[in-house]
This record gives sequence, structure tokens and C-alpha cells, in this order.
Amino acid sequence: MTWGFLGLEGGPVVGTAGCTSLLYGTSGRSAPAGQRDGRGLRDHERMESWTIKHFSQANPAGTGQDDVPALLRRVADSIESLGLVEVQDLVMHTEVTADGGWPSLTVYFSDAED
Repeated sequence: MTWGFLGLEGGPVVGTAGCTSLLYGTSGRSAPAGQRDGRGLRDHERMESWTIKHFSQANPAGTGQDDVPALLRRVADSIESLGLVEVQDLVMHTEVTADGGWPSLTVYFSDAED
């Protein structure tokens, strides 16, 4: 099973259901008021790094590329094919093309914890 991915420049790239990549972000945690680390930052001002997996999926270009219900079904099938995962976020984007709107969904997920 293959589908269209959106690359870094927003253009279509072909991938398979097993493809995932890593995105690095930050997450802060709060601490008791006034508690500071050695650099003078409060614990909630210090950011910790974390990793999350993601994939972007779109309908094939051309007729039906703007079919959002079909896109949602494709994404649901792809999520199910990953096995036990925890979906953290879904982001929808629509690229404007000569053939009309071309929506895509990016799914951010992590492996389900036991």
C-alpha cells in the first residue's frame, strides 16, 4: 500500500505504510516557585527534548484528490496498520494546485505504553 506524502517543500513524495520519521520538540515541566537550576533558570523555564513519530498522507493527485472523507478513511487504515500506538495530534493542511485543493493530514503518534 502506498500513498502520497507531503515533502519538506510541500510537494508529493511516495511512501509506504511502514514509513515514519522523527520530529523533535520541547516540553516544559513546572517546579516549585523560586526553584532554580545552576544556570539561573527556574525548572519550568528549562525545556526538555522529546521525540515523536509522524507521517503525512494525502489522496493521490488528480480526480478525487479533494475527497476529505476518503482521506480520513486512508489515514484511519494507516493508523490501524501501525499496531498499538497513541495518536497525539492530527493536523490538516490543504495545498492549492491547478486541479483544486489537495488536503493532507499529518498524524503525530507514539508507541502505546504497556
